[in-house]
Amino acid sequence: MAYKSPVTNKYMGSTYAGRVNPGRENELTQLARSLGEFSEAVPRGIAAFKDKKIDEAEKRLEELKVTMSTEELNNYILSGQDSILANKWAVSVVDGQLGRFDAAEAIRSITANGDNYNFETGNRREFYKQFLPDFASKSSSYKNGFGVHFNEWQSRDLLEDATRKAQFRQDSKIRRGVTFLSTAEYETMDEFYAIAQSLNSELPQTDGEKNFFFTNEDINNTIVRLAEFTLQNADSQDDFDRAMSYLTGDRGTSANGTKLGSLKDTAREDVSALIDRIDREKNQFISHNYRQEQYEEEQRVKEFSLAALADIGTANEYKTFKANRDEIAKFNPAAAQALDKLYMMERDIDVDPNVISNFDDKVLYGAYQGNFYQMVDDMRLQGIPFAYLEKFARTYDIAEEQRLKGSGFVFNNNEAYTTSKSLIIQKMQPNFEVAAQMIGGRPVRDTSAYNAASAAATQYMNRQILLFEAQERDRPLTDTERLDYMEALGKQVLQMFKLEQGLDMNQVFSEPPEMGVTTNPDFREVSQELFENRSTLGNIVEGAVEAGRDMMAGISAEVEPTQFTNQQIADRILSTVPAYLSNNLPLFVQSLRRIDVERLQDAYGLSDKDVMEVLRLINETNG
Repeated sequence: MAYKSPVTNKYMGSTYAGRVNPGRENELTQLARSLGEFSEAVPRGIAAFKDKKIDEAEKRLEELKVTMSTEELNNYILSGQDSILANKWAVSVVDGQLGRFDAAEAIRSITANGDNYNFETGNRREFYKQFLPDFASKSSSYKNGFGVHFNEWQSRDLLEDATRKAQFRQDSKIRRGVTFLSTAEYETMDEFYAIAQSLNSELPQTDGEKNFFFTNEDINNTIVRLAEFTLQNADSQDDFDRAMSYLTGDRGTSANGTKLGSLKDTAREDVSALIDRIDREKNQFISHNYRQEQYEEEQRVKEFSLAALADIGTANEYKTFKANRDEIAKFNPAAAQALDKLYMMERDIDVDPNVISNFDDKVLYGAYQGNFYQMVDDMRLQGIPFAYLEKFARTYDIAEEQRLKGSGFVFNNNEAYTTSKSLIIQKMQPNFEVAAQMIGGRPVRDTSAYNAASAAATQYMNRQILLFEAQERDRPLTDTERLDYMEALGKQVLQMFKLEQGLDMNQVFSEPPEMGVTTNPDFREVSQELFENRSTLGNIVEGAVEAGRDMMAGISAEVEPTQFTNQQIADRILSTVPAYLSNNLPLFVQSLRRIDVERLQDAYGLSDKDVMEVLRLINETNG
């Protein structure tokens, strides 16, 4: 039997029909396998390393955002001092962040230069370009970072721009419609509404729907706008009436025969509000015109009145008076008659300065607003001669100016003045207190005197403020200057308004000389009792004055003599004196000041002789 080799061409031939299985690994095959595994592991390792560095860079950026502003973070990245952010694997992260930073800067620049963009004619995207970076040289990471931040803002900004453009176009159309209707010629409101409806011209259809140059809503809005325009430019009652007719007139019927009624009938809130506004402003217009006519007439009365008295004391006195008086009579006979009566008054009258001051204040605070001739007549009734007319006329002008402006007096509405006046009045209190050593170390304020002085001081300060404000200056006053002025004025007021001291400087209250008693009585005992009972001499006098007013109520001042005896009046005053002063009546009487005696005299309608008799009776009363 012949020998047969086990090796066949299946394994060893040129066809290499299968993989040779050597049966064991030698050094060469191990090396080959190791090199193969290494070559596959290298790219995987590099990718993992890269991802790790990117993650580290992203985490580092998030950490820095907590402690740095955007500008600080940008500068820090560009400096390259951070090892995590400076390696080549962090480039994409850094570029993306820089893109976001630049996007924010571009947005800021666009917003800051918004006034340079005309939304009516401009293209918003074209406007952006001057503030955007050159993207050609930028990486994809930078572009992505920029786009993510910018595009979100851009979408909102473009929508706002489109909305503004649409509103502008609509408003422009309505404005043109208002211009058209305001210049249209018509005789009746029916003709007007027909002209307005002609704006409803049909335009080419889009998507099968009809379009109109002015929709019905556009026409209504145009008419409302026209009414508002007419109101804003009204200079006569007819203008107000015409504005109202646009809103209340019958608009006829629509194309389909529907009755439209008036715009008022639509119950639109803006229409209702506009109707109320037209009514209100029409009434204000009529009232203002009436006041203006009154004002102009009063100014003529004032001017002719002052001119009538210009030549008093000269040879032309009566001629000048009559000429100007007759001019007044042409349009206001009552004012002419009041001037006649003032002219015939005694001229050399000695008038109490307080009467003049009080009357001037009366004029200032608006007692004669729009009634100059009534002021003239009241001057006569109070015995004030025409020599004071010019003074009161100036005050009248100040009052009228405040009335027409409606702004009020500066001394009442400026905080620098109001606060300063209040502080000055408070500082006046010690000026009206009994010396502390006289009443056990605690002062007692004469409330009545203090209140009267406070009122007088306030009037005085108001006058001085007006004079200060009226001074000519090349610029407006500052509140600092007003405060400085009030500081100086306050010192003056504190010196002017205080109780008169007696001969003994430790004693405050002085007696009326008419009593004939010892000057400056010892007021210690009375003061102590007043203090212990929480009262003042001024309060007691006030009570007696009020009792006198009640007693004399209903009695004519012209009745002579009074139906009450001096004893009855003395008893009435005594009934108001507290019991704790009953043992000190002579001292109480002696402590009365002149002003206290005058107030009692006026309250009970007494003559100089009678008031002294009443005080004598009280003085002699056995408590």
